[in-house]
Amino acid sequence: MIETRIQMPRIKGLTLPPSLTPQELSSVAQDSALAVAAAIRKNFRVLAPKSKSRHYWRGAIDSTEVGKTATNGVATITVSHIGVRLHWKGGTVRPTGRISDVTGKPTRSLLIPFDDSPLRKTRQTLKEWVGTKQIRVIKSRNGCPILIATEEKKTRTNITWLGNLVKQAHHKPRPEVMPDSDTLSAALAKGAKQCVKHLLAKHAKQTQ
Repeated sequence: MIETRIQMPRIKGLTLPPSLTPQELSSVAQDSALAVAAAIRKNFRVLAPKSKSRHYWRGAIDSTEVGKTATNGVATITVSHIGVRLHWKGGTVRPTGRISDVTGKPTRSLLIPFDDSPLRKTRQTLKEWVGTKQIRVIKSRNGCPILIATEEKKTRTNITWLGNLVKQAHHKPRPEVMPDSDTLSAALAKGAKQCVKHLLAKHAKQTQ
């Protein structure tokens, strides 16, 4: 999970009017966080068409959220979609050993779907996609285990090639997964300035 906190008035390069109350500072933090979250979602939309997994970045977009209310001038943005931080920062993934929803046994391998695997074209989990199909592991010519799904028909058996099974997978860092600092700073400043403008206009009306 990725978590970012927006704290007012501790934003570099942004000066806020001293007349703002603590509650108003929280409003500024909240609006700034909403603007930053919008920039993050926009970046995920750019990544989606370039990805081999049609629905993955849509899930990242849906999981990008801002806390309902800011408190003490602090607002929180989270991206909870599984794997986004790994794509961003990189790292090595290994089986967790948790019980598989499909086999009912401890997980000992990672599934890396083929480029044309149907698993890359659905938002369903493997268990949901499998349904009545039978899951099998076969060996490729070079001895690499491959996961397939078979489905019996009246006159034939349909075979769907799902992906390779590996003991670990290494992901290189991809800085482009998140907007660069200039983009985030610009979004934050825009959200803050719009909110401050609204609050100052409200102050002016109250003093008339």
